[in-house]
Amino acid sequence: MGRALTSAARRSVLLSLREIHEQIKQRATADRPLEFVYRPPQGIPMPATPPATPSSNTDDSPTLLLRLPAVMKMTGLGRSTIYRLVAQQRFPCPVRIANRAVAWRRSDVYQWSDARPAATH
Repeated sequence: MGRALTSAARRSVLLSLREIHEQIKQRATADRPLEFVYRPPQGIPMPATPPATPSSNTDDSPTLLLRLPAVMKMTGLGRSTIYRLVAQQRFPCPVRIANRAVAWRRSDVYQWSDARPAATH
């Protein structure tokens, strides 16, 4: 078993975590949810593939990935509804970004949103 952290080391780790938390809170606002940018690992050759379909919301930057809270804010849907629609193939599927983490391509969510019919009152 590993050795326990000294109180000074524990304080240092907590201080670092608090600083990271504050930086994240400063970057995220209600108007602009956090967006994670996927960048391929260095040194691994990536195949050159043209974009599948051009979207009006794309630019020359790398593909932007949205985590679930950002998708929920953008769509107004809840977690269960999003996953139910994914299972019914009525919402874009997420992409795996780590062993236990998924995200949605921003362009896919925009295309889904643009395809929704307008509400009539």
